[in-house]
Amino acid sequence: MRKWHMLAACAALTIGGAICGTINATPLQALELPAPELLFVFPAKQENIVPPVSEITLKFLGPVDLISLAVITPDQQRIVLHDVFNGSEEQKSDSFTLSLPQPLTMPGTYLIDYSASVTDPSDSSASSTSSYSSFIITEGGAASGE
Repeated sequence: MRKWHMLAACAALTIGGAICGTINATPLQALELPAPELLFVFPAKQENIVPPVSEITLKFLGPVDLISLAVITPDQQRIVLHDVFNGSEEQKSDSFTLSLPQPLTMPGTYLIDYSASVTDPSDSSASSTSSYSSFIITEGGAASGE
């Protein structure tokens, strides 16, 4: 009977140690990589812009991998400036300025649709963000020079 109690006690200590070891290790392993943080976008959010707009600029808190960047026009056309899933080269930086194929001149509200990620090279964990920012092209810009 004593052997049985000894084995049970050893098993309990082993299991308890394993659980405590897991509990102690979990907080360090569970630290999440923070998502990329956008500091600046041009045209600025909700900014009224006089046409033409010929480029889009994104600036992040630190280096990120730009996954995609597109502009959605007032008539719902999507102008893709960068998309790694459709053949664009990978770009890593904290600042991106991408030229539009044609300057934007149509009055109305535009959306900048972007996605970016960061990767921890030590364990390949990643965190990403996707969001929109809008700006407005005003009608008065072209008429003011007349």
